[in-house]
Amino acid sequence: MTPFTDFLSYVLPSAPSVPEPLAIQALRNAAIEFCERTRSWRRLEEIDVVGDEYEIVPVPAQSSLFEIEEAWFKLTDAERWGNKLKRVPFKEIEPNDLPQEGDTPGTSPPEYISQISHDKIIIVPLATGTLRISMFLTPSHTAEDCDDFLFENYAQDIADGALAGLLLTPGQPYTNPNLGVAKEAMFKAICDAKFNQNMRGQQRARVRTRSSFL
Repeated sequence: MTPFTDFLSYVLPSAPSVPEPLAIQALRNAAIEFCERTRSWRRLEEIDVVGDEYEIVPVPAQSSLFEIEEAWFKLTDAERWGNKLKRVPFKEIEPNDLPQEGDTPGTSPPEYISQISHDKIIIVPLATGTLRISMFLTPSHTAEDCDDFLFENYAQDIADGALAGLLLTPGQPYTNPNLGVAKEAMFKAICDAKFNQNMRGQQRARVRTRSSFL
């Protein structure tokens, strides 16, 4: 993980009077927007779901789930993955179908997957086995650090997004509308370009396997 303070060297030369906490906030917001607009942070997980846990946390610390891309489930002792799970909004799941704390997993594979908060999902019906999920993530709104690849590949782009908001703030010592508009255009252009690239599948991540629910 890379602290957002490491991005400051890309921001402060263009806005030296910006207070550091404000610059960090702007960088965090820009990183979140960048990940949402580009879907650059794709993560694949295989999670062992064991016992009666009904809320699954598939994301690493300091991150939020933006979108479930695809998911499959393999029952314990099964040789093959089941059908792809259907992604459904939480509000569309019938109350009687929702898993409850203390429920016993059934023998049938789940059919649905739904996001219930920024870092939790559920499968319906409850089952025991392995969940394979591809998802798009963002830094969380309280993150102090971000995934290393964001800094290594997009530090200047995220800094441009942060500077766009900072420099266009009226009435501040660091206000610079002309440069702010230019940074805003640069940020929009890279977001559009990376979104098109990523939707062609050029940034698929390796699968990470971990057992989280025992």
